[in-house]
Amino acid sequence: MDNTPDWGHYAPPSSSWPLRALITIGLAHGVIKKEIERTWRARFGPIVDITCSGIRYRLNLLDNVTDRRILTSHERYDRPEIDALKAACSNGTFIDLGANIGFYSLSLAADGAKVIAVEPNPKTLARLRYNTALNEFAPNITIIPMGIGEAGEFQLVSSGDLGSANIRPNSSGHSESVTVTTRPLLDILTEQGIDKVNGLKIDIEGMEDRALLPFFKSAPRSLWPNCIVIEHCTRDHWDYDIISHMLSSGYKLTFKTRANSVLHLD
Repeated sequence: MDNTPDWGHYAPPSSSWPLRALITIGLAHGVIKKEIERTWRARFGPIVDITCSGIRYRLNLLDNVTDRRILTSHERYDRPEIDALKAACSNGTFIDLGANIGFYSLSLAADGAKVIAVEPNPKTLARLRYNTALNEFAPNITIIPMGIGEAGEFQLVSSGDLGSANIRPNSSGHSESVTVTTRPLLDILTEQGIDKVNGLKIDIEGMEDRALLPFFKSAPRSLWPNCIVIEHCTRDHWDYDIISHMLSSGYKLTFKTRANSVLHLD
């Protein structure tokens, strides 16, 4: 994605008002949502500069589900999860594992949290850094360009959508793969001088168990996050049921959405 033009160059034109009206009144679902996306790309192009909940973004509607959701949601998407994290992270620390283009990180940083945003995908990293730099609260965010897991190098394999990239061992010969560095979560927190985690979001495409289980086994309880938002729709890829582990270790399931579980430390 070309980030050369200044932000605002790709602002929605006035002629996009019928599509924006459908979004505003909450009709951007299912077939209508797909038609809005298709029409927008065809008439105005895939790149959009937008302000959502006071946060500036540059979106690409071609290759990232998160970008399309930001554009087509009449309310902030994942609002219950964001609100739970905001309540837990007031003037505290938020860890974003699988930060993507920064939707969660920017939402929490705008609310005053100190944010550690971890993202290994080089293409996504460029957008995360760009979106972060657009906003006055950018100093609240530290970006860590690596993945979470066993220390080493792994292949990040992309299926086309930036948000669905997976970390796989180096034996993968996938043509759309890139080598990335991974580190254990506890190591990163130690290096960043973090001694308390108020909230954590993890969305790393089926690798959540391999990122969190070693952390819970080795980190002091004082470092365990007060609130965790974990994507559960890829749990079929887990080797170990990390949600059950958290529930048996003192966490309570507060609520679930279609994609995520929200837990609080009892």
